[in-house]
Amino acid sequence: MVDSSWDNGGMPVKPKGWSTWTKVGLGCGIVVLLFFATCAGGGFLMFRAGTRAMDKAWAQMRESAEMARTEEGARALYLANPGLARNYPTVEDFLKASEAWRARIGEIPVQRPDLKTLFDPKKGGGLQVESHSESGGTKRVRIAYRFAGGGRLVVEMEDKSLTDIRVE
Repeated sequence: MVDSSWDNGGMPVKPKGWSTWTKVGLGCGIVVLLFFATCAGGGFLMFRAGTRAMDKAWAQMRESAEMARTEEGARALYLANPGLARNYPTVEDFLKASEAWRARIGEIPVQRPDLKTLFDPKKGGGLQVESHSESGGTKRVRIAYRFAGGGRLVVEMEDKSLTDIRVE
């Protein structure tokens, strides 16, 4: 008897492994997965950088406001920040202006509230941070914090030096 196990009956030989379309689909799936992972990672890094910037702005705003609560602190604040001379030519002018709004400085938490609290109009508080860099390298930052009880503290800085502080 003859062994015919080598004969497949004239049918084409089936290749072993995955088909071409399976390989193409798998490759496309990996590319899409890497794209979304990269986007998610980049978004996370941008979110962290933004929260760090907000925390830094919060600390600067709070420190300036706490100093302005007393006459001695306001005097020290003026002397430490020569940029205030633009809006207040003398220390007496700054003390007079700060005395007018000092009582309206509301409670400023030590730690920046979470983003949900800051942007919820029902909870009262709100934080606005605006940053502009000019072609000459000058960086201007404006921080505005709305107190829960009303009023708004505005702090303006240029190159990390305070140029204005007021309560509206």
